[in-house]
Amino acid sequence: MKKNIFKLISATIMGLMIALCMVSTPALAANSVITEAKAKSIALKDAGYTEKDVVVLSLILDEEDTPAEYEISFCHGTVEYTYHINARTGAIISSEEDDEFYINPGCLLLNG
Repeated sequence: MKKNIFKLISATIMGLMIALCMVSTPALAANSVITEAKAKSIALKDAGYTEKDVVVLSLILDEEDTPAEYEISFCHGTVEYTYHINARTGAIISSEEDDEFYINPGCLLLNG
């Protein structure tokens, strides 16, 4: 009788531990972020450029925002592009083009 109770308690504890692991694993995965290189690749692909075509001005991971996001700014010629990329999913949150005669010596040397 005592052995059966011990087996029942052991099985219950094991079941609870497995259930906790199954719940915790997706939560841990949700906290991971894509790499800077991946975020940059997503923005460049959307803009239609390769890394050789642009000058990257900034690439910042902001984990205080919800959702966490990368802010990426780069230029091509006289146009500056700014992208906000969801750091967890890689989805583009927003993008902006500023084509107001943007002068950045690095951009003009590379692209001009």
